[in-house]
Amino acid sequence: ATLLTFFSEAETMFMVSQLIQEAENEVNASRNANPRMILNLNQMHKQAKLLVTEGKNSGNCPEALEHMESLGMDVNQMALELLQDGLATVLPFRSFLRLVGAFMAEGSEVMLRFALAMLKIQTPAILSCSTSKEVKGVLASLGFSHGLDDRHKGVEQLTK
Repeated sequence: ATLLTFFSEAETMFMVSQLIQEAENEVNASRNANPRMILNLNQMHKQAKLLVTEGKNSGNCPEALEHMESLGMDVNQMALELLQDGLATVLPFRSFLRLVGAFMAEGSEVMLRFALAMLKIQTPAILSCSTSKEVKGVLASLGFSHGLDDRHKGVEQLTK
């Protein structure tokens, strides 16, 4: 849908088919390698688990993830939901367009890096939540400002 904003339907179909073909070729070339672009749900689950592992172990957002778990949330499911739509529902449109451009150039790992960065930015808001419902509200709007200009600028900087 994003490509249709800038290209004709035929051009968009050509680009999407080329991206999918390239990704399929990468997967077929080496079954052990991590594909550059995620094509199926099994690969998406692996990417979500990697997001949680990286978030906990790399120092990006361990407190936020631990807090979500303490509230009874399934952080793997949360990560899967964030990544499945390419973060489209949690980013302002301009930021999302930049992310799509990076995705096309670099592959699925871009989504993982952006999701981790946004969780890190929102860690104080997540830690202030006392219920899983409040956390889900924060997660549903990771990239939107809610009047917090510094946080919004942080998300804008991530996508520039």
